[in-house]
Formats: sequence, C-alpha cells, structure tokens
Amino acid sequence: MGKGAQTRRADRETAREEKKTDIQDGESRKEAREDKHETKAQDRTDWDGDDDSIGQSISAAASDVGNEIIDNPELGLL
Repeated sequence: MGKGAQTRRADRETAREEKKTDIQDGESRKEAREDKHETKAQDRTDWDGDDDSIGQSISAAASDVGNEIIDNPELGLL
C-alpha cells in the first residue's frame, strides 16, 4: 500500500472515531455525520495538495508496474 493510501486510510479512521465520540458526547447522529463529511472533504483537499489523492496513487502504481515490465519484458508474458 502506498504512502497516499496509508494517509487516506488513517484519515478515514480518524473521521469515524470523531463521529463516534461526537455521538457519545451528546451530539445528534445527523450533526456527527455532517461533521464527519466536512472532515473528509477537508482531508480530500489536503490529499490533493500533497499529491496523495487516489488518482495520484493509482497513477504512480501503474507507472511502477509499467516500468517494471519495460525493464523485465518477460513479466509482460505472465
């Protein structure tokens, strides 16, 4: 798993935990859900700015695989 994917996964887990805490502290489920979505939206903006967006991760992985096949053509036959 790439660095970007690890960052996204950790951020999503944090958002889920914050939602649970908000509900336990008496916030309504609707408010907690809205807060979680706001957090996730901000995280997406941060990921894009840090080049950790999902598209960046996929592009980097595809590039790595492509370069590996170019360097080792026998892998392309598998």
